[in-house]
Amino acid sequence: MRTAYPYAVTGFEPSPQNRVVEQGAPGASWQLPGTGDGGSTGHTLRMVYSTNDQSGFSTAVSATNMGSHKVALYTAAVNADGSRTLARTGNTATYSSGELYLTITRDENWQPADGCLGTTEEYKDKVGHVVLKRTYNKIKSGGSYVLEMLSTYYVYDDMGQLAFVLPPASKGDNTTVISVSNLAAYVYQYRYDERGRLMQKKLPAKGWEYMVYNKLDQVVATQDSVQRMKAPQEWTVSKYDAMGRVILTGIYQHPGSVAGADNRAGVQALVNAVTTLWESRVSTGDGYTSAAWPATLSATLQVNYYDDYDIPGRLYSSTGYSTRTTGLLTASKVNVLGTTDMLWTVNYYDEEGRPARSFSQHYQGGGTALNKYNYDMVTTTYNFNDQPMSVARAHYRRNTAGTAGVLSLTSTDTYSYDHMGRKIRSYNQLKHEALTAQAKVALNRFYYNGIGQVIQKGLHSLTPYTAYLQSVYYRYNERGWLTSINNSTLSDDGGYTNSAGNAAFGMEIAYQGTSTGRPQYNGNISTVKWKQGRTDLSLPLPGQQSYDYDYDRLNRLTAAVSTSSAAKDGFYNEALTYDQMGNITALGRNEKVSGVKTQIDTLSYSYNGNRLTRVDDASAYNGLAGFTDGVQVANEYTYDGNANMRKDLNKGITSINYNMLNLPESITVNGNTVTYTYDASGRKLKKVFTAGSNITTTEYIGGIQYTNGAIDFIQNEEGRARLSGTVYKYEYDLKDHLGNTRTTVTWDAADATQLTPKILQQNDYYAFGLSIKSLEPNVPSPKNQYLYNGKELQDETGLYDYGARLYDPAVGRWTTIDPKSEKYPSLSPYNYVNNNPIRSIDPNGAEIVDANGKPITYTVNKDGSLAWSPNATSGAMTIGNALAKSGAIGDLDAFRDSKVKVSLVYSTANGGDELGHTDNYFISGTDQVAKATVTVFGGSVDEMQQNVEAGKTYAGDKGHLQTVALQLGDKDAVIAGAAGHERIHGTDPQNQKDISSNNKKGTNKDVEAAPNANEKKILERAVMKDVVKKIPCL
Repeated sequence: MRTAYPYAVTGFEPSPQNRVVEQGAPGASWQLPGTGDGGSTGHTLRMVYSTNDQSGFSTAVSATNMGSHKVALYTAAVNADGSRTLARTGNTATYSSGELYLTITRDENWQPADGCLGTTEEYKDKVGHVVLKRTYNKIKSGGSYVLEMLSTYYVYDDMGQLAFVLPPASKGDNTTVISVSNLAAYVYQYRYDERGRLMQKKLPAKGWEYMVYNKLDQVVATQDSVQRMKAPQEWTVSKYDAMGRVILTGIYQHPGSVAGADNRAGVQALVNAVTTLWESRVSTGDGYTSAAWPATLSATLQVNYYDDYDIPGRLYSSTGYSTRTTGLLTASKVNVLGTTDMLWTVNYYDEEGRPARSFSQHYQGGGTALNKYNYDMVTTTYNFNDQPMSVARAHYRRNTAGTAGVLSLTSTDTYSYDHMGRKIRSYNQLKHEALTAQAKVALNRFYYNGIGQVIQKGLHSLTPYTAYLQSVYYRYNERGWLTSINNSTLSDDGGYTNSAGNAAFGMEIAYQGTSTGRPQYNGNISTVKWKQGRTDLSLPLPGQQSYDYDYDRLNRLTAAVSTSSAAKDGFYNEALTYDQMGNITALGRNEKVSGVKTQIDTLSYSYNGNRLTRVDDASAYNGLAGFTDGVQVANEYTYDGNANMRKDLNKGITSINYNMLNLPESITVNGNTVTYTYDASGRKLKKVFTAGSNITTTEYIGGIQYTNGAIDFIQNEEGRARLSGTVYKYEYDLKDHLGNTRTTVTWDAADATQLTPKILQQNDYYAFGLSIKSLEPNVPSPKNQYLYNGKELQDETGLYDYGARLYDPAVGRWTTIDPKSEKYPSLSPYNYVNNNPIRSIDPNGAEIVDANGKPITYTVNKDGSLAWSPNATSGAMTIGNALAKSGAIGDLDAFRDSKVKVSLVYSTANGGDELGHTDNYFISGTDQVAKATVTVFGGSVDEMQQNVEAGKTYAGDKGHLQTVALQLGDKDAVIAGAAGHERIHGTDPQNQKDISSNNKKGTNKDVEAAPNANEKKILERAVMKDVVKKIPCL
């Protein structure tokens, strides 16, 4: 979109502090006063700086009501057993006026008439601790609107350690003591040992979790409340090698322990008594000694091997691959939970330390079929920019006798890139068993505009790859927000939004520029219009559909008003209300039943804390659409000690059993059973649905999906290739802005050119993901089940499998709590995307991840060192430890808290002039990054160190700091600086936009300014610490 204001202006206060008071953005609507010729429309981010006072809270909705700046004063006394006691003197104590720093942030929808609505207040004490975060909302009470104040308090003990977090529902502003039940239901609680290590924590609705450490402050054992209720009690343990890498995880059973007893201190004493803290390599058993605690395990979950291939029972030869593998993960074996089976993976690398070939056992056929001939072999080649050029996968299954592998499928992906390193084509070629390979297919073709946004994508083409089955066009506004996918009329407008005459799906998205909804300037979506294509080319196009959305001042969706044949006719309306934690309290939903607008759901929700206990439907509708009110009893939903839902009687689910990863192991629903098999890393291997004598088995092998022992389809980046006889036919998913599958297409069998689309399936959704039945035509089997957010719908239960937990679109809630709920304490851990499903999807990232996409976690020990989770990669630990030693733990936290999945790699390769490099993987059709790989080149750091030792110095401010750090022997400072530089590239949305907006990656001054500044800041801090250490004591 063209604009006269393609820039963002920042306003600073006129003081030496130079604090930001107003932040604009590109576009006329987001300019600061006096900017350009257009003036301000008042839709900027604004910051106000002040201090706390004693002003009370008024519920009056008024432009002059600026909220309350009174802050309750809580303390946390440390008891002899390490527990903390929450206290507030007289239940009325407050911070004295002026004792806390206050920052008020007003969002882009805020106007002076709003008063305190649309603002966020953050209070900090004099040492920088956040004491309180406060927001305001407008709710209806007794027929009129009033304000509610939502406060989240952070309470610290005498050592400055976080002891309690009090979310809004805990009523921290009240002048009454917080009840024991409220503490258990809502409050985050933390306890530390005498060395300042986190030893116990309790999340809302969940039992206490325990941690045990060795003398190196490494976490060696953890226990949740479910493990504690077993007899003997179980602990999940981790063992390390001399380099601090996790080499083994397993289950330890504490001898003589009884269910429910607190044995943490006893287990800690056992660990303290052991003098050997790590294991060494041997040639027998699992390949490691058993010298560190515990000597024996009841089950081994995972074993990792590093540095070489001297592995017991070595599966494959490493001939032809690099032997320079020090620091690299060379092999691992992972337990299939509930069995003694282990699945091996062996990794081989090229001379640059890049994965070149891997062999991975799979579990097709179950444990009885498991042997060395059930495996996948993946071979990868790279270009000079370390981008994959080809990925060839050979999928083998054992023969009947189990004496040899039979090649079942060969899948080869190849990629081409433009001069900027952007992917322009992905090709795929499949070969079934020993048959001749099928023709190579171009899965996609990307076209970019001048600022790096995808503006067109072609889907499915045969040689010479010039015409495509579908072309999808993308357009954006001046903020970079997606405004159209084709268009909502599916008309050819000459390329303005669409020039594909055969488009099968189109959508238009409006924010502030809506003609029917309420304008939204902060990124909330005001209006969505869409149209589906013809399922039969002889039929007219279906009608256009649209939604206008409304939100409360916490950006939670409150209304979705639909238009079908007439303006706002409301056939598919939804309306919602919430409590202070974001738990849905009421939901109304319409459907078009036999051509008549019908309210199918009038739901009211009941809770015990954040736990849903009951849902009642007051509507008269009793059909198949919407929520099913199966029973009317007091506790329709029950939970275990880890806050996992055990029953949903409305769905007929009478039992859900979970494994140690809090993933469903078995579900009993309406008398039928669904059983799941996972490995210890959380990877789903198999699902078995038993309904009487009918058994359906689904097996998952890295994108290859089997049904009842035969390959059903193989997934690719644009959909899947489904096996029909001995030929694979490609199916393509057309998705909306959230990644929801809206239309699935293939080609008409009568067209030999494969350019005439045939629509297989169409899907439309209510806001929280429930299918709109009347808009979906009948679908012949087999149906595509990867729908909302691209996740797999479990037909047996109506739940979506997101990998880490299950989601119920009928009620808009998760069945288990958010494993990252500590990052969002003001929200219910069961709520879905802060109740804004039109703008957001459940983040698959927001953490540092390992090679399998699993989050890597760490805790900061009292001495400033880090204790890492068992799956931490050597690269993440090397980079993270360097950041911690250099005083840049904030950068490591930023990697962890990013909205992007970040993989940290420490490579022994030499990156030439680069100390680090970031690969951003953009979401198709947007400028948003889905994941990033940050690499620090250890070879380059080593070369720089050698040069400095030889007397060389490096020029420039940054080069001078690097030289001084290395002269002082601080190699970690240089690693940390490089990581901090790449952190901006890998996690900062604006920098990522800038990168994709410039034609020379890494050479534009504006693109490198912020990363260079951050790198310099880290180096300065580290060098100063080094210099201070060198000053002799007087």
